[in-house]
Amino acid sequence: MGVTSPTLLLICIHLAAVHGALSEGVCLQDSKHKTTPSPEPHLSECGMYADNSCCTEEDIQDIAYVPSDSNKNEPWDKCGPLSLECEGFLKRVSCFYRCSPDASRWPHPHRRSYIQSVPLCHSFCRDW
Repeated sequence: MGVTSPTLLLICIHLAAVHGALSEGVCLQDSKHKTTPSPEPHLSECGMYADNSCCTEEDIQDIAYVPSDSNKNEPWDKCGPLSLECEGFLKRVSCFYRCSPDASRWPHPHRRSYIQSVPLCHSFCRDW
């Protein structure tokens, strides 16, 4: 008794849906993220995650400005002044890591607060 292609396709779709549903309600598991995502309607810098967020406004206060030695965050401009486009790109990456429930889909196997192998769209890299 063999498995037909339509049956195999249905099984794959079901497994993908189950995996997606399980990871939608999860944040990276460390002290820098909320335990589970929830609405945060007042996110200023990371507003795209306001409906379902793993961060709070307090968690992302430092994203509002370019980190520097004076504000005790790792400076983004070690190689010189950033263009507005580059600064925006770095903020989007920071917002994804800190606020997106989707970040938990690509956990590092040994470090709970790290992510790895996150797929990027060509347009994301091209547009910044």
